[in-house]
Amino acid sequence: MLGVQVPRSAVTRVLLRTSLITIALLLITFAVATVAEQLTARRMVTQEEAVRRAQMEGSLVLRLQLDEETGVRGYALTGERTFLTPYMRARGKMGAALQTFASQAGSIDASMVPLERGLRAINSRWLTRVASPLIANRVRGDRGAREIEGKMLIDRFRSLWNRAYLSLNAVAQIDDRDASNTLRRILDGSVLFGVALALGLFFYAGVQARLAHEIATRGQEYERLRRMTATMQEAFLAEPLPQVRTLTFDAVYAPALEEARVGGDWYGVFALPDGRVYFSMGDVAGHGIAASVLMARIRQTVLSLAMHERDPAVVLSRANDVLRLSTDTFVTALCGFVDPRTFEIAYATAGHWPPLLIGPDGEGIFLPYTGTPLGVAPDPGTRTFVRQALPGSMLVLYTDGITEFDHDVIAGERRLREVARTVWRENGEHPASAILGGTLHLAKQSDDIALLVIRFNAQPVAVGAGSVRSETEEGESPSRRRGDPDSRSDRVHRLVLPFTSDPATRNAHDLLHESGWELPGDVDDHEETG
Repeated sequence: MLGVQVPRSAVTRVLLRTSLITIALLLITFAVATVAEQLTARRMVTQEEAVRRAQMEGSLVLRLQLDEETGVRGYALTGERTFLTPYMRARGKMGAALQTFASQAGSIDASMVPLERGLRAINSRWLTRVASPLIANRVRGDRGAREIEGKMLIDRFRSLWNRAYLSLNAVAQIDDRDASNTLRRILDGSVLFGVALALGLFFYAGVQARLAHEIATRGQEYERLRRMTATMQEAFLAEPLPQVRTLTFDAVYAPALEEARVGGDWYGVFALPDGRVYFSMGDVAGHGIAASVLMARIRQTVLSLAMHERDPAVVLSRANDVLRLSTDTFVTALCGFVDPRTFEIAYATAGHWPPLLIGPDGEGIFLPYTGTPLGVAPDPGTRTFVRQALPGSMLVLYTDGITEFDHDVIAGERRLREVARTVWRENGEHPASAILGGTLHLAKQSDDIALLVIRFNAQPVAVGAGSVRSETEEGESPSRRRGDPDSRSDRVHRLVLPFTSDPATRNAHDLLHESGWELPGDVDDHEETG
């Protein structure tokens, strides 16, 4: 770990969110359980009411049977027809009562239907075999046999009725027991589910808290890596820009805002001993420390080769050979020379975006370019282009972060040209920063950006006593004057970390070895006198 303190806000948010989810799910669980209990209780009440109604109809059937029996028996003993009144009333209601009993009891227990049929059959036999003969004939000699048969039928009727009544009670008890078990299971299940849910969610909260802690930690690791990479990048690019009477330089480097996405963009401007000014611009594929380190190595390589080679295309071609020996990463690059006396620009590109030249009339054009990125093929196909700039012109070199931030390259180039024209007209002190700000405006920067602006002054400008000049000025070598810390002008690149190497005075061969390259042979075999 990097030893950074992880903020607790992410973990706190996870725990709070999990607690709220737990409470919500528990409330939902108990609400569902409550609804289930209410439905079960309602079903119990409905079943009890059905059993009660069936039992009431059964009691009515039994009471009507008693009215029939007592009426016939009283009439048979006394001959009084008043005893037949309850008999006749009961006989008229018995059929409907049996039918109602069969309907209600049958809906509770299907076995009630055969019992009702048995009750109906016994009652019909009693009416036919006992009640009707006793009422019609009143034959005393046959009375005893009729009464015995009648008693047997009545006993069978009541026994069958008792079976039906007990069956209804049994069904009611079973329903009560089932409903009680259901309620208990619902309650137990709700409690168990709530406990399991709480445990599961808090386990999930623990996992999420650990993940949040890890994400926050890694986020700070990435942020530290981004800052460290940006610091390295700034250290590599923090050299003072040279000051030449006829040229004005301004540069800016903007690291990516996203974590750990600082890449390998670079720029470089150096005054050479022969009076020319060397410039370069490039972009290493990838992001992070590895890209920054490789950027420093290839930047130094191109500079070292440019110290001994006047043709920019040859410089890039040889840099391609060196790059392919040590890595499979590709690099887009642009390098060239400016003659501060004639304003002649000689440059070559290797897969890099074309330079933008704003003329003295304020019109902007993208200069020709060709070649594949360094490290892709044995021959990058570079070509040297020569362009004559006029006093009052402005040359803009840039990396792809300024034209591709919104994934529309055509619109990005058009926007860059218009902003550069505006900055040219305003003629401010820091045109590179103005172009960067005007191009991105409020857009989110997703890639690092390097930007270099070279102005071709209509009138020579004054330079400080210790600034970089060509050898023709007072006969003093500018390469020595650059190394003097007292000679640095106040107008330098706006980065704070110093870069103490002075590659302009080193031998090219030594520089390549010091940059970490393993060369197959002596670079001097390929050099030309500058």
